[in-house]
Amino acid sequence: MTFIEQKDTLRVQMFGSFQVWQGARPIVLNKGAPNKSIAILKLLLLERGQPYTKDELIDRLYGDSNYEKAAGNLRVRVSELRQALEPDLLKKKQSRYILTVHEGYRFNPDIRCNIDVERFSKHTAAGYRRWSSGEWLRARRHFLLATSLYKGLFLAEDRYEDWAIQYQNLWKDDYISALLKLSQCELELGYTEQAIRHSHQAICTAPLREDALRQLMICHWKNGSRAAALGAYQAACAQYDSTVAMQPSRETQCLYQEIVADQPLPQPSKPDAFLYPLGEKISIVSNWQRP
Repeated sequence: MTFIEQKDTLRVQMFGSFQVWQGARPIVLNKGAPNKSIAILKLLLLERGQPYTKDELIDRLYGDSNYEKAAGNLRVRVSELRQALEPDLLKKKQSRYILTVHEGYRFNPDIRCNIDVERFSKHTAAGYRRWSSGEWLRARRHFLLATSLYKGLFLAEDRYEDWAIQYQNLWKDDYISALLKLSQCELELGYTEQAIRHSHQAICTAPLREDALRQLMICHWKNGSRAAALGAYQAACAQYDSTVAMQPSRETQCLYQEIVADQPLPQPSKPDAFLYPLGEKISIVSNWQRP
């Protein structure tokens, strides 16, 4: 069933710059420094429905600041956040969005939300399921939908915040893995030019990911360009040597030797006969939640 976005749906972009809309209305929070309201919303949305105690929020957002001052500032920032999400909210009334629970806060899991990272996870999970059963075209569509949602580094404006770095690395790795699976699907389907483009995109995002290098080499080789495959390896060797003073792994070197010897790779298998036609669309269920 297709999810229809209603006027009170909260739409959130976390890939690239952080943006929030309530229906068509952009939610504008004071971005002057120091401001913790936006950071609080980000944290609560990261694990939607899971409670954060006040102490956890203070520890993440205020560090070694005076506890009493930090606790007071946290209450003010939460109040600001609630008012931004619900301009008509009366004093002492419970917010529909930011709930007070057990000496802490959580984002209401029952609120209709359209969050890009949740949609990304939904489509990558579906893509891996289709991949494992050999449904290359269906898998490709899910990986295409997932990778199209990645607009840049997760919460890019927080690239130097300790609490955000672990999430940025995880989402970036997931994005690159989705690009490589997308490229593999395209090789299986015989779409070698697209496979090359997506494996090259993965390398541009993470130049030291050797699985991306191997995928690009295989793509060029299967496209009939042995020289391009060898050139990709040699360019990577030069970059590895200049940045991390190391050479590619044995697995990558073995692939290089196979290409030098021009040993043939297995031909792509035929896609399943029951796959959707190319023009068919896949609906996006935007209210999916991670377990």
